[in-house]
Amino acid sequence: MEDLRSVGVSAAATRGTTSGLRLSTGPQRHRDAPLRQLAAWVGETLDAAERAGGGSPAALPVFWLRLYGVLTDVADFVALTVEEAQDGLCMFPLAREREQVSPLPAAMERLSALLDEDELLYIEYRRHVECDPFQTKYRVRRGRHGAGHVPSALLEGRPVTIEEAESAFQRLFVKHGADEERIGVELARRLLPALRALDAAAR
Repeated sequence: MEDLRSVGVSAAATRGTTSGLRLSTGPQRHRDAPLRQLAAWVGETLDAAERAGGGSPAALPVFWLRLYGVLTDVADFVALTVEEAQDGLCMFPLAREREQVSPLPAAMERLSALLDEDELLYIEYRRHVECDPFQTKYRVRRGRHGAGHVPSALLEGRPVTIEEAESAFQRLFVKHGADEERIGVELARRLLPALRALDAAAR
C-alpha cells in the first residue's frame, strides 16, 4: 500500500470536523497539499474559537492547541512563502496558489496585533498544559540560557525567566478574576473577527 504521506494526506477541511482524512490525487497533489492543510488547520481553529467563545469550555483545549499552531507553524509558512515569492523562488508556482497566499500575510498581522506578550506567553503555557502532563518546560532548572529560563517560540525564541512568565500569568489572572476558563473564553471571543478573516484568506 502506498504511504499516505506520498499521496498528500491532509486534515479534514470541513468546518467543525476534527477527524477524518482527505486524499488528494492528480499532478497537483504534492504542490497544493500544504495550502489545503493550512486552510484545514485555520478552519478548525476558528471552529474551536466559536465553540469556546459561545460557551463551550470543553472546546478550550483544542482552541489552545490550534491557536498555537496558527501563531507558529502557519505564521512561519506564510512568511516563508511570501519571501520566496518575492525572490522568485516560490515553492508553489501555480498562479492560483500565489493568489491564495497573497491575502494571508495581512490576515496574520491582524491576528498577531491583537495579542500582547502576556497573552502570547499564556497561549504557549496552555499549549504545554494540554500536551505535557508534567509541564516540564516550567521547572526551574539551569539551561543554556541560564537558571530558570524558558525559550518562548511565540516571542521569537527569546528566553523568558520563570519569574517573568509567572508575572505575566498573574497580570492576566488579575484582569480576568483569577479564572483560567474565563481567560480562554474571552480571548476566543476577541479573536473571532481576526480568525474569520484569516479563514476567509486561507480558502
